[in-house]
Amino acid sequence: MRGRLSPSAFSDYSFCPKYYERLRVLKEPVATSNGVEADIRMRFGSAWHVLIQRWLERGPYEYKDAKRALFARWGISCRKYFGINAGHPLARALLKTSYPRIKDFLRSMESLSLNKRTLMVERQIKVPLGNFDIAGKVDAVYQHGAPTAANADGIIEVIDWKSGRVAKDEESLRVDTQVLTYAYLAMSHWKLSRVLVTLHYVML
Repeated sequence: MRGRLSPSAFSDYSFCPKYYERLRVLKEPVATSNGVEADIRMRFGSAWHVLIQRWLERGPYEYKDAKRALFARWGISCRKYFGINAGHPLARALLKTSYPRIKDFLRSMESLSLNKRTLMVERQIKVPLGNFDIAGKVDAVYQHGAPTAANADGIIEVIDWKSGRVAKDEESLRVDTQVLTYAYLAMSHWKLSRVLVTLHYVML
């Protein structure tokens, strides 16, 4: 039986094998070492991906529709993972502070997609490596730029959206497991010698 590795799974196992078993094998909702507040913030970041995926798959939409979609998805996540509703003080505070950022997000999505062709949205790329499969789910992959002699298909760009309060600096990203894995997966999948990996942060 072949093993399977992903950046997040490797990090979970390195943190604690028992935590990995409960979260990824037994599928139990477990808290991280950062506490409940950090877990709620992490899940709220995941709710933002619904907006991104919907925009890429269905096209641009209005602010009121984005706000409604975020509220609905956040309510589902709160009930599923924490047994609370979107009216919980922290959950409500996150929603309130995020609403002004939705307009900025919609504008950035419009500029991001200019002169680019979408190749993948929320898709998993899997590449065999020895007795393992290296797998990662990418938020989006674009093809853009004019083809060159070195790259007849143009530039392939892997997009990863992040949420949080602090963006990583460039030096940290150069050795980031997730960034390096995305680059490896994209280069192997499209048989390229180089790709572009871009992180877009939504500061919550």
